[in-house]
Order: sequence, then structure tokens, then C-alpha cells
Amino acid sequence: MKASGKLNVKKLAAKKDVRELIRALKDEDGDVRDAAARALGEIGNKSAVPALVRALKDEDGDVRDAAAWALGEIGDKSAVPALVRALKDKNEDVSFNAAEALGRIGGESAVSTLIVALRGKNRCVRFGAAKALGLAGDKSAVPALVEALKDKDEHVRGSAAEALGEIGDESAVPALIEVLKVKSPVSSLPGSAACRALVKIGGSAMPALIKTLKDEGVGVRDDAAWALGEIGDESAVPALIEVLKDEDEHVRASAAGALGKIGGSAVPALIGALKDEDKHVRASAAVAMEKLKGKVPKNHYVDDRVFWLFYHWRNRIGTMGEPNVERLRQRKMLEDSSGR
Repeated sequence: MKASGKLNVKKLAAKKDVRELIRALKDEDGDVRDAAARALGEIGNKSAVPALVRALKDEDGDVRDAAAWALGEIGDKSAVPALVRALKDKNEDVSFNAAEALGRIGGESAVSTLIVALRGKNRCVRFGAAKALGLAGDKSAVPALVEALKDKDEHVRGSAAEALGEIGDESAVPALIEVLKVKSPVSSLPGSAACRALVKIGGSAMPALIKTLKDEGVGVRDDAAWALGEIGDESAVPALIEVLKDEDEHVRASAAGALGKIGGSAVPALIGALKDEDKHVRASAAVAMEKLKGKVPKNHYVDDRVFWLFYHWRNRIGTMGEPNVERLRQRKMLEDSSGR
């Protein structure tokens, strides 16, 4: 089955012809072998595993890469030894996909191998190993991942933080909080990943996040307020109300946004925030009020700048209906005409 001189892998894949796709792994054309390996991964038939293991030794790096990926998709434990060897492949894409495949397959042998790989010399392998350990979800990897939060490569640190979030073990919370506090002149990637991880861990991370609202770092307080809003537990409301008095306008705006997501007893404090000296805080409070009450309270001035920010935010997050925007505009016009 050929098209323009090439084996038509798409047709074989559509027919789920595993036998012919396995034969295609020996085709003289590297592109055909690559496509065949990926098709076998998508089909997921375990009878293809031995052939895909052999393809991990293909002369073409793209084919080896596809074979590693496919073995991860199939998830058969018999492929683990070959994937462990593939971690040392000179092609970084192959070693990365081998690590990820081991994570998808899971099991004690795969996890222990990935923990060792997480401490290796190859940056790409460490990155892939961290991600794979998150996929495996095994709590035995937590200490190694916490250690990897100090890796010299920021992408590895970020991957380790993401993995800790996937595993969701509360013992990682203190280390993730410390990552939030690290100031990087180059990138905020690890800090952002740590913030998302704390959100995934959820309620057990809240005490540390609430405490972090008083950190001396503006960015740290900002991240903590955002994370508490994403977790959405009402027990954070009193602490976030206090943050509406923060000296930094960005932190106050984040606190207002968080309160809008959580709800509860935050309405009176948000009404006060509508009078904040900073337009971004006022806009954030207005959006929060719109979420909680369906309207901004009467007799509270909303200037043109806040109105347009409010309208812009509505377009971004889709939480405020068009009639409410129009009502705000009309109220502004009425206030102007009455001299308020």
C-alpha cells in the first residue's frame, strides 16, 4: 500500500493494521518508520512492543524518539529495561521521551530509575525525569523532587515543582513556598510552577500560603494571594481582606481578585476597595463584586479608566454580561450629569 512511492502509513493506521505497521518499522524510508512507530503508539496494541523496543536502536534519531514515545503510550512494563537504556541516548529528544515513557508506565523499577536520572548530568534527562515522576504520581519520589527544586537549571526546577503538584503530597509545601521566595533576575518559571503546584496540593497548603501573605517580597505576597483565590477555600477570606490594605497596589488587586473567586463575607471589604487610590485595585474589586453580587453597588463612583479596565477584564475572563457593562456606563453618565 504505497502512495507516490512511499508506504501509506495513514491508511494502515486508519485500518489499525498492526502487523503491517510493525513491518513498516523496517522500511528503508526514515519518515515511514517514524510515522509507523507513532501510529502504533496511538493504536496501543501491546503486540507491537518488541518491535518498538528494537526501533529504539534505529539509526534515525526521529525514529528512536517516536519509538520511545509510543512505548510510553502503550504502557507495557516489559519495555522498561530498554527505556532505561534509552535514557543515555545521545539524542536529547529520545532521552526525554524515554524518561516520560517510564513515568507513564510507572512501577517501582521505573520510578527508582527516574529518581537516579533526576540526579544525572544531562539537563534534558533531569527535566524529563522530573516530569515523568509527576506522571507516575509515586510519593516515594517526593524527597528527590524536593532536592531537584535546587537544581542549577531553572527548567528542571520548574519541572520538579510541577511534578510535586501532580503528586500532591503536603510534605512538599515548605519547599515550594521557599521557591516562591527566590528572586530570579532571569525568569519566574520555577516560582510560577511552584505557585501552581501549591494550588494543586490545595487545602493543606493554605496555612503556609496565608502566612506568606505577610512576606517581605511583593511578588511572593502577590503569588500567595492568587493561589489562595484559586484554591477557593473561605477560610482564607479574613487574611485576604487584610491584604486589601497592603502597601503594594498589585498585591491589593490580587487580593481583590481572589476574594471575588472565593466569595463568602468579602463584600463589605470589596465595596471599600472600590474607593482604592489605584485604578487597578478598583477594577479588580469591581470585577470581584460583579462575580459575587451581579452588580456594582449604587453610589460608588467608577471612573472612565476603571470602566474600561472593567470592560477589558470582562472580555478576558467572561464573567460579566453585556447588560452589566452597559449599566455601569449609564451609571457613570448619570453621576457625571448630577455633578457627583
